[in-house]
Amino acid sequence: MNYFKSVLAGLAAVLIVCGVLPGLAALIYFYGFVKNSGGGETEIVFHSYALHWRVPSLAGWLFVLAVFVVGFLWQFRRLAKRAVLPSADSSRRPCS
Repeated sequence: MNYFKSVLAGLAAVLIVCGVLPGLAALIYFYGFVKNSGGGETEIVFHSYALHWRVPSLAGWLFVLAVFVVGFLWQFRRLAKRAVLPSADSSRRPCS
């Protein structure tokens, strides 16, 4: 179960770092082209270029892998700290 939670944390890290943050940057960039005209109307300037999905390079895949590993290890370390068992003290006998 710890591995499953850690894999989900790694996937969430990849989704946030490689999906949400670039999306927010794209929105900020897009709204940077909103210009106010003199009459108080808002004009949106669109650039005509085609969007194509390109296969990431080796550096892109390594970045995604590094983000996944960091998210995985972060969560796995947190779960391992939580599951530390108390040390067995031989001086304390069990009550029965």
